[in-house]
Amino acid sequence: MDRVSTASIPNGDLVCEPAPYNCGYGWHRNPDTIEFAEATIELCDATTSYVEGNGKAFGPGYCPWPAELIELRDCRMDLSCPLAAQP
Repeated sequence: MDRVSTASIPNGDLVCEPAPYNCGYGWHRNPDTIEFAEATIELCDATTSYVEGNGKAFGPGYCPWPAELIELRDCRMDLSCPLAAQP
């Protein structure tokens, strides 16, 4: 019998520099480290504005508990991905 995953919390390493796919923020998560978890420690949960304001002091990982996946695309291959203006 196949097990249905309930993992819904995106978890990944924080990179303190902008990326075109994280429009409006000076940070992004390393796409190679993103995975979905069923539970995480509270220390990696925060709002996007808190991460923006605290940068490296926030910590190495970011796992927003209330996040909801609404779309998943590989922007390396999908030419319809939005591009943000580079600072």
